[in-house]
Amino acid sequence: MSRQIELGYKKSKTGNKKYGLRSKLLSVTFRNNPSAAIGKRAIEIDIEEAGKCPNLDEIYRVTTSSTEVGSVNIGTIRVYGTGGVKEADYKGFCDKFYSPSGNDMMPFENIYDDNCRNTVCGFFHPQVWNLEPYIDIYGNSLVQSAYEYDIKDKDKKETEMSLSDYIIYVGQRANQPSEAFRTGGENLFSSPDLSSYVSKLKADSSLRYWRDGMLSRDDKGHISFETNRQLSDKGNKIHEVIENVPFQAKDDVHGCIREFYPPFRVEGNVPDDLYYVVIDTIGKDKTVKELNVKNSLNAIYVLMYPNNVSNSPGDIIVACYIGRTEQMEDADRIADLLCEYYNAKCLPETDRGNTVANFRRWGKLSRLYRNPLSIIEEKLKVNTNADYGITIGTGERKVDGLLYLKDFLYTPVSTNEETGKTVYNFHYIKDIPFLSELLQYNSKGNFDRVSAMIVAMYQRMAYRTLRKTAKVSTTTGGTMLRRLNLYGINN
Repeated sequence: MSRQIELGYKKSKTGNKKYGLRSKLLSVTFRNNPSAAIGKRAIEIDIEEAGKCPNLDEIYRVTTSSTEVGSVNIGTIRVYGTGGVKEADYKGFCDKFYSPSGNDMMPFENIYDDNCRNTVCGFFHPQVWNLEPYIDIYGNSLVQSAYEYDIKDKDKKETEMSLSDYIIYVGQRANQPSEAFRTGGENLFSSPDLSSYVSKLKADSSLRYWRDGMLSRDDKGHISFETNRQLSDKGNKIHEVIENVPFQAKDDVHGCIREFYPPFRVEGNVPDDLYYVVIDTIGKDKTVKELNVKNSLNAIYVLMYPNNVSNSPGDIIVACYIGRTEQMEDADRIADLLCEYYNAKCLPETDRGNTVANFRRWGKLSRLYRNPLSIIEEKLKVNTNADYGITIGTGERKVDGLLYLKDFLYTPVSTNEETGKTVYNFHYIKDIPFLSELLQYNSKGNFDRVSAMIVAMYQRMAYRTLRKTAKVSTTTGGTMLRRLNLYGINN
């Protein structure tokens, strides 16, 4: 649907013949047609309600040519909107705002977000500018007074509103881009702290340190991590990390490994039982022609146990692979490589897929954990006859896993000396798609990363149970943990 206003004039003696510059103002909707503005030469293009525009990237990509004549840019494209709406899909808008140079847009110093003056962003209009009645007789904003009012108002609303309503309220009255781009409604995991942290991760490039690539084995059997750039230089096909949540039809769903922290080594070797791997697999090979958001992705995570051996206290995500390989077996091979690279064992979710069968066929069952419930439920007994892996399902076990995950994420670690706010475990997670899944989580959607992390929480709980039982004396002397050397405690 489009509407048109044309500027010009007619002469009384020449009928309907049109005169003047005949400039036109066109109004089109991009909702079901990202190409609606193609073929129309434009001096100015304004894209409104960008926060509710899930196809913004495609719109911008195909529309920029409308402001070009050959190699000369003759027009301007402005993208703008207001945050704080329930149906918001901010990713495209957020990417444009925080990466203006990469989108041929005018960059501004980010004076708005905390500690971000070394970065650039788009132009932002804070709530406290021109906030009536905090304006003097000359039209100047009384920013300090407006800001003091704004803080008191939002503090009051935080105690009166539900979380989802409060996020919308703040988004509509944002003083920082990080407030305007807050996402997520009210669920088990959501909180203003988590929303603010995700916004900060997206805004501050200095926090986003990782390497994307794949693991490979050389002729001597040595496993190494090769970045996408290294693979590309060798002429190999590369795959990018799946950033969209949920993923889009245009995304390359093969995915790659994202390494947040390389293996910690002592004299060149990774200590035993310092890391663990979990995998939540898909149920079918990628043989269908169409792949949509209803399809699952393999989710593999590598985590570090809490420890006093490494240069970190642990309890962190160190690497992940999210994607859909051509064959299910290929994802299990990635999990096997990660196990060997981090000298770790793997706990698979076994209600679908053939992970256990594949590891048995490869002669690598020793790389798999047995059901951690045998430790959690039996406390002092380690059942060496338990099945490999764990089945989560949709019942009480999944509910418990979600609660374990909430406990893990919101475990207090320290206090920020500058702000006085609590620092939680999730503040050490750099996996933006996983954090986005947490903010969007509901009981009906497909959240592969969350599912894999639920598996991780059961292995983490088994570890914590063994840590506690290790303090109990046994009849044979010493502790059970030392007798069994579980988690390398004797090393």
